[in-house]
Amino acid sequence: DAFRQPGTTDALFRMIEGQTNTEAYESEMARRLDEFGGGVNCEKRIQSGLLISSFAGREQYPRLLRCLKDLTFAPSLNQKLFGWCKDRMMSDRSSMNSNPTVLLREKFFEYIFPGENAFFAEIPAANTKDITLDQVKDFHKRWFVPGNVLCTIVGNVEPAEALKLAREIFQDLPSAPAAVASAANGPNTRPLEKTVETELVVPEAGTSEKAAYLAAGFRIPRSLATAEKDWSIDLITMGALAHLLTWSETGLLQTEL
Repeated sequence: DAFRQPGTTDALFRMIEGQTNTEAYESEMARRLDEFGGGVNCEKRIQSGLLISSFAGREQYPRLLRCLKDLTFAPSLNQKLFGWCKDRMMSDRSSMNSNPTVLLREKFFEYIFPGENAFFAEIPAANTKDITLDQVKDFHKRWFVPGNVLCTIVGNVEPAEALKLAREIFQDLPSAPAAVASAANGPNTRPLEKTVETELVVPEAGTSEKAAYLAAGFRIPRSLATAEKDWSIDLITMGALAHLLTWSETGLLQTEL
């Protein structure tokens, strides 16, 4: 399963992102965006894939939509960009492997969601040096199909006009079966059968004092919102609990520590 190859996933996401950054890699896409002041940010999101957020002036959003279409479905997957991304991945792997916080999160997700490292991995995979451009292209061909893409337009636009425009721009895309990650319906969607405890030896924190690192968390079934079913109350409750504990300056754990 191509989705089990985190190096391939990471390389493709980085190649798409690299085409939008004129400082990092000169490309035709970056030039097109600069022409009308368009901005694009790419982010790998846990459990969902690649989030491409973008912005442009109200009169320019049709051009932005065309750029996003090409960036998503027809990116420039060439050898030069591939080599540049692999170099960055190898450099990041070297530096992240000495970061205690990152290592701890990696080990945590390895136990909580075994086999789903393509979803959660922060450190570029050990197979990074072995992946090929053909593997990246095959991954893109399988997963980047219309049925796996969600496009949202937000801003000072007329909804009916925006929908009509989006249909005009995207309607010529060929239909294709939408591949589904097998892990989405596997045992990792169920609660853990028992508590798992593990120790991880991490590098020194870089200070003269000893530092303690701890990760603790829970696995709850994934929630899929539909017209008939709202987001799982468990998911909402967990989000509220996390905010209460850590996501604010007055969080209970933050205050205690």
